[in-house]
Amino acid sequence: MKTQKSLLTLALLTFACFSCTEGPADETDTNGTAAKVITIEASDIMSASMTTGGNITSDGGAEITDRGVCYGTEPSVTIESAKVSAGSGKGAFEVELTGLEQKTVYYYRAYAVNAAGVSYGEEMTAETKVPELATVVTAEVTNAAGNSATCGGDIKDNGNAKIIGRGVCWSENDNPTIDDNKTEDGTGEGVFTSTITGLEVGKTYYVRAYATNDAGTAYGETKSFATIEAQLPTIEGFEVTDKTSVGAKSGGNITSDGGAQITARGVCWATHKEPTIDDNKTEDGTGAGEFTSEITGLTEGTVYYLRAYATNAIGTVYGEEKPFAPFYLDNGESMARITGGTFTVGEGGTHTDAGANTWQCTLPDYYIAKTEVTQQLWAEIMGTEYLEQFLSESEKEVGYICYPVGADDYNPQPKINWFDAIIFCNKLSAARGEDPCYYMEINGNNVTDPDLWEKTGEWEKNIKCDFNKGGFRLPTLPEWEFAAGGGEVPLQKYPGTDDFSELYLYGQIEGSLPGGATEGLFTVATRLPNKLGLYDMVGNATEWVWELRFEYPADARTYYDDVIDYNYGDRKAVKKGGTVWNWEQQVYLTTSNWSDPIDDRNWPCGMRLARTCLD
Repeated sequence: MKTQKSLLTLALLTFACFSCTEGPADETDTNGTAAKVITIEASDIMSASMTTGGNITSDGGAEITDRGVCYGTEPSVTIESAKVSAGSGKGAFEVELTGLEQKTVYYYRAYAVNAAGVSYGEEMTAETKVPELATVVTAEVTNAAGNSATCGGDIKDNGNAKIIGRGVCWSENDNPTIDDNKTEDGTGEGVFTSTITGLEVGKTYYVRAYATNDAGTAYGETKSFATIEAQLPTIEGFEVTDKTSVGAKSGGNITSDGGAQITARGVCWATHKEPTIDDNKTEDGTGAGEFTSEITGLTEGTVYYLRAYATNAIGTVYGEEKPFAPFYLDNGESMARITGGTFTVGEGGTHTDAGANTWQCTLPDYYIAKTEVTQQLWAEIMGTEYLEQFLSESEKEVGYICYPVGADDYNPQPKINWFDAIIFCNKLSAARGEDPCYYMEINGNNVTDPDLWEKTGEWEKNIKCDFNKGGFRLPTLPEWEFAAGGGEVPLQKYPGTDDFSELYLYGQIEGSLPGGATEGLFTVATRLPNKLGLYDMVGNATEWVWELRFEYPADARTYYDDVIDYNYGDRKAVKKGGTVWNWEQQVYLTTSNWSDPIDDRNWPCGMRLARTCLD
């Protein structure tokens, strides 16, 4: 009998053990066990609310269909008490308990519901606080112009209660309240900005920030201001930098907002002068001060005009116009077709030639290169050894293509004499499958291969040009001058412009060289082209033309039927362009030229290609 009682007791205990769950549960189910729930301690406790939550670490093998926090003012709260649901599923969650009584102790615990029943976490307590007025700081008044101004505030402390309203209030009387004029700028703590409207110019107003919570409305300190008559802003435009073939950077500095908020700013650009915001533009925020603009969608070789802009309530103002062209890469081989015409050669220029200062010439259509021959193209055709044989040891130390700013594939090729230019033209023509223009008559044959020429004595006088060939050649003096002046009569005074103050836009002239350099050759096509799309005709290298130094004729000439007798001269050839010498601005004139010995290899001596138009 005693043994039977022991067995019965053991069976009951075993049954009891298998019936237990971890944590309290209202009911169990054979389809799962109770979930495991942890209650999260309350935070952000205020007068009428607090934040708490839980973490379901195990779902007991059954889906969590509901979870949340239950709470009340008496202990042992259940889901039959007040509760806030947080959805379903395992893991951590957070809820906010609202509508609470101030200065009251609340009991709360997390819960989870699955097929086994309801499981609870540890019960905790928290006491709500007594609400107090918030702490508010009034911002300074700005943009007080016309009928509006900008103010705002900063709610430093919520006073143990949610901020249910905030803004600024204003009046013509001191210490305004929300019963006067006011803005409504949301809820919550922190910084906010307010726009005050409906003002009158010249009147004095008082304004202060406010914040409302369960304790009432608190105010910041009072600020006074008077509106003024707003004006247009003032703006300084930045230079155009970081140019690529399709984009660039610029920007500006708004030094005064004119007494009204800057609502838009940026840069605008177009292919015509005086662009406006109705053309292409960037939008680079609001407010005064500096800004940077990214310019995109450009076309290489095109001249654009750019201005920074700023807009306020009065209107839009523009900065100084900045002409620019996207970066244009060219090795010196690309050509522009020039429509011929009749003009007066040398008119208004300075020349080192003997005889008359002007003569009339009629040109047919022809081609001329957009840039000077670059080091890249020269090296491809001539190699590096050709010029190195003529350099001194000190020049070799710097590099044959280096004076004084360093080697660059897209720098003009320097140190070319007139002979070098002629030889290069024929070798380039042969390399491109074109008929060479220059020849020397040897034993009754017109020899175009420079390697076979007899280079003794005054051999320049034996070199002839066949203008009926389609190969590369030097431009004639009239061709160079007509193209540099824009191809229309009257020619532009300077290549690109008639205004000397604008000349730096079109060439590397004295006082405008990159990096503060005092002399040197620089990457081609970094300044604006003239109106025919030709670069650097006023800057960078000086350029040999076909003619040896000659006396200007007294009669009119028609090219190529009645060309100058190029055999005249004293072993000097004519050069155009360049900027390294300044004869009281005469060197920059389209029609000026000078001559140098044909075998001179001075560092600024370069060349530009031309071709006869055969169609």
